[in-house]
Amino acid sequence: MRAHQQLDRLVKSVLSHQSKSKKDKGLADFTKSLLGLAVAHDLATYAVADLAAMARSALSFATERVAGRPKIRVYTPDQKRHGWTADVTAIEIINDDMPFLVDSVLSLLNELGHEIVFALHPIFAVNRGSGGKLTSAPVGVSDAAPATPRESFILIHIQQLHQERDVKALEKEIERTMKDVRTVVLDWRQMQGRLNDAVADYQTNPPPVAVDELAESIQFLQWLLDNHFTFLGIREYRFEGDAATSDLSAVQKSGLGILRDPSVQVLRRGRELVSISPEVREFLMQPAPLIITKANVRATVHRRVHMDYIGIKQFNKKGALTGELRIVGLFTSVAYTRSTRAIPMLRRKVARMLERSGYSPEGHSAKALMNIVEQFPRDELIQIDEETLLETATGILQLEERPRTRVFVRKDKFDRFVSALVYIPRDRFNTGVRTSVGEALAQAYEGRVSAFYPAFPEGSLVRVHYIIGRYEGETPSPDHDKLEAEIVEIVKTWDDRLAETIAAHHDANNANYYLTRYVNAFSAAYQETFEPHEALADIDHISLLADRGDLEIDFYRPDGDAEHTLRLKIYHLGEPIPLSDRLPILENMGLRAIDERSYEAEVQGKDETSIVWIHDIALETADATAVSLQNAKSHLESCFIAVWWGRAENDSYNSLVLKESLNWRDVSALRTYSKYLRQTGIPFSAI
Repeated sequence: MRAHQQLDRLVKSVLSHQSKSKKDKGLADFTKSLLGLAVAHDLATYAVADLAAMARSALSFATERVAGRPKIRVYTPDQKRHGWTADVTAIEIINDDMPFLVDSVLSLLNELGHEIVFALHPIFAVNRGSGGKLTSAPVGVSDAAPATPRESFILIHIQQLHQERDVKALEKEIERTMKDVRTVVLDWRQMQGRLNDAVADYQTNPPPVAVDELAESIQFLQWLLDNHFTFLGIREYRFEGDAATSDLSAVQKSGLGILRDPSVQVLRRGRELVSISPEVREFLMQPAPLIITKANVRATVHRRVHMDYIGIKQFNKKGALTGELRIVGLFTSVAYTRSTRAIPMLRRKVARMLERSGYSPEGHSAKALMNIVEQFPRDELIQIDEETLLETATGILQLEERPRTRVFVRKDKFDRFVSALVYIPRDRFNTGVRTSVGEALAQAYEGRVSAFYPAFPEGSLVRVHYIIGRYEGETPSPDHDKLEAEIVEIVKTWDDRLAETIAAHHDANNANYYLTRYVNAFSAAYQETFEPHEALADIDHISLLADRGDLEIDFYRPDGDAEHTLRLKIYHLGEPIPLSDRLPILENMGLRAIDERSYEAEVQGKDETSIVWIHDIALETADATAVSLQNAKSHLESCFIAVWWGRAENDSYNSLVLKESLNWRDVSALRTYSKYLRQTGIPFSAI
């Protein structure tokens, strides 16, 4: 059944169930609009009776709303109070229809770690009286007159919150988010108008900066206004003091959007939110008219990411600096996908970088470098200086000739964060590697991984952009080569390290032989248990199988193990050896197995692949007496092999190998004497 047919059937079942109970005015139309755009699979996880009651409860919740304010309810459904129940916590939000509502709420829930299990967002046409009460039931917008006010109804279910305080705390966070959304939307036109005024002021009263830089800055601001920037806040600041003691004070009632609240700050010095930071102070002292960077706080509207910060210097008619117009928001998706050649300010930086590279504009290297820049993380490209960009892009270009793990680091000069681009071979990349690399960077720069952005460009390398957040103190300057070497080690696979170990222990010819046969031979379970240098010993034993039949063994004791314990590895060609074939031999030798694990290896031969099983058995002596492995090893191994091949009997006489340090031939002789004496009638029994 197609999804829409399944959805239609489910909605009809809900309506049929409602018709059997008390009829609420307009409930059927409301239910169809509420559930009509849902995902059928999501609805199918609820009982029809619960869906019917859920819609009835939602309509009751929508009956009254104060105009101009969101109405929010967060609750865990209860059969008695709400008429339905499920292992979820429900979130219902009714608001005037406006941009950013759903994505802002979903971003908040994701940031808080709540798993979203169900989500609906119908838009209703609503008629309300002066007190906010419904005068008619909400209907879908397609069924209403164009002038009827629109309301957004957001219904989200998350994994159940068991504590009432958690429910209340989430409701407060949603209220705060809805307030910010409303403020931003209401001030949207005013914020655009204020930036338009700043552009006009630059055009009619040019500041004392280079003409080409001023022109590019004006074009950049106009580009922002052309739907390339989501304005979240604007505030004016007045400049006070000189270069050493300069400060900015907010102009009263100049704030719009989220900066309408005078207590809201977007810059941080150490752990304290402030109105001016060292970065902004330096910007004020430079001839550049604009600063484009990242704010220290995340957006609460649209996307939960660090906001983009644009500072515009303000001048009086004499060309003296008077203050800053501060704008915070988010570049739109177009700004991240459009070519750098179409973005003012950025195109200038890239052109200068290409000129400094020395490559012929029509040559392959220049085109390859430009392709790298186009794929560069856009936020990083906006903030990076030309010299660092050239150095980084050139390093990335070299990876095309020799792909390998590389690390490119840029420290924020005001110690707020470290940006690191890490290139990792695609076949080496996984979640564990990504996490471990991030931890290494965080430790090296005494910060934390505040964000990471994996990318999978064409070719054999994966790129991960790490942002290492810092709060205070000067950013460390670790040795880059050592840090990169550490990350190279993290990225290496177990087989990479095995190949290095083999190469270090064998000459070129033998190393090539072993690399061909044993790299990629050992199972994942084996690799999790043993280090590559331990595999080297196993390889030596496996190599003997061809000469010694299908079985090879090794008694050993890892460092730190107790004297009454030892371990045995059995190497067997073909099939695994059943426990019933192995353990009786060991028990008769006076040993007790306490643990056993088996591992598979696929050894590449010249013409075929051989399967080798490695049985690793943890043993202890039956009477807990200490064993000198140095003295007993050869006797134990030769006895096991002799029994396996049928050259010696498998009985308790073999315990003398361990107890009396006898070899299996001496034990066989004693066994023969014992049998002879019993034939003569001696009253003593066998061991």
